[in-house]
Amino acid sequence: MPGSVILTEDEARELCLAICGHLEMSADDAAVVTSHLVDAELRGTVGLSRLLALVNDARLYGVEPTGEVTTVREGSWGALVDGANRSGIVVADHATRLAIAKAKAGGIAAVAANNHRFSGLLSYYVEAAAGAGLVAMAVAAGGVRRGLPRVAPYAAAVGRFTTNPIAFGFPTIADPIVWDIATSASSGAELLERLATGAPLREGTAIDATGKPTIDAHKALDGALLTWGGHRGSGLAIAVHLLGMLAGLPPFPSDTDGASFLIIALDPSVLGDLEIFRQRATTVADRVRATPPAEGHAEVRMPYDRSLRERSRKRREGVELSRAIYDRLVAVARDGLHAVESEGE
Repeated sequence: MPGSVILTEDEARELCLAICGHLEMSADDAAVVTSHLVDAELRGTVGLSRLLALVNDARLYGVEPTGEVTTVREGSWGALVDGANRSGIVVADHATRLAIAKAKAGGIAAVAANNHRFSGLLSYYVEAAAGAGLVAMAVAAGGVRRGLPRVAPYAAAVGRFTTNPIAFGFPTIADPIVWDIATSASSGAELLERLATGAPLREGTAIDATGKPTIDAHKALDGALLTWGGHRGSGLAIAVHLLGMLAGLPPFPSDTDGASFLIIALDPSVLGDLEIFRQRATTVADRVRATPPAEGHAEVRMPYDRSLRERSRKRREGVELSRAIYDRLVAVARDGLHAVESEGE
């Protein structure tokens, strides 16, 4: 498309690793963050532009801390992890690996993590768990950092929550079934991307500081995003917020309290035969895809089908970034964190 740049997967990784270096991440942490964000970009969701949020966070709160991620409370089926204010992507990856190990050993696991920064796409973690033969649910919530959006409960004129995503993953005999949504009408990453590109928001997704509808991303940042699905999405957002409190956060955390992450993983073999569950889950997916489409639709898809197709295609053809996002990322990679203006200052 005009005004865009095509990068190979390796070029996207190199760009991401260069920016992680300016964020003063360790080599291991940079590898985890890069794997996560490049995979998001391959799937056609907001990936590399999330680096601008990390850069924004670093300029407002300092570069990546180096404290150790520790388990502060643990049982055979669960654990609470202190993220030492590290990148939420790194902390959530640590918590997910711990949950997978515990669920494999004991049948079920619940691992919560606090004191970290935003954790990226929850689908990444539940896909990993489903790939290990587990059913998984993950949520994220926490304090709203300066320069990031707030979300208003249904009928409210001001924001009270973060975008409060929730995701599920189920193993099949082929690709896992994954569903991942923000409970806000627009994701925080989408808002930050549109701040960078100047593109308008979708109608009905945000309000300004006076509570009036807006499609201006800058006014939405000063105001709030709306919840997905009206009062139903608002209720789900509140439920995610409460689940996030299991990580030990206060009822309405401040930006200094950080974020929470919770993943619950279940081995289906605790309740029955794993292979039978895989086969039945596959049957559900196949039957849904085989459903005759309604007028105006070419096909009926399962959640995550588009992401899997995009991942396969973009590994062959490359990822496409808007020129505005690409130029900002290259400037940071070349000149450091202060090469671009920070949102919210």
